[in-house]
Amino acid sequence: MPLVEKAYAQWNETGHEGRNGQNSYASLNGGWMNTVDAQVLGHSVAAYPPLSPGAKQTVIAAIQGGAAVTAGIFTDGNPLFNALHLVSGHAYQVVRYNADPQSAGYGTFQLANPWGFYEPSL
Repeated sequence: MPLVEKAYAQWNETGHEGRNGQNSYASLNGGWMNTVDAQVLGHSVAAYPPLSPGAKQTVIAAIQGGAAVTAGIFTDGNPLFNALHLVSGHAYQVVRYNADPQSAGYGTFQLANPWGFYEPSL
């Protein structure tokens, strides 16, 4: 996903994205990942609110199937998100789901920050 973010910043410079035409990460602020994923990766995408029925199983299946999965984080003062140092209004790549019931992290998702640091599990 860091390469997707960089590609999107460079593509923005072409003026085809509808943003400000700058090649910068700052020019990417705002918007939704499903739009970006579709434009950069050229695949159809789906968005799932986290509490919608079946969303968790759909995301797990997508990860296990090798799909690109992203998560938009809006902390709204949630203590769990604050404790994990997640950036509100930021997109993360969902890199894996821990399905091993013998593992201490069973039932958690691992996130990768496209900025390249602090990758929590939740």
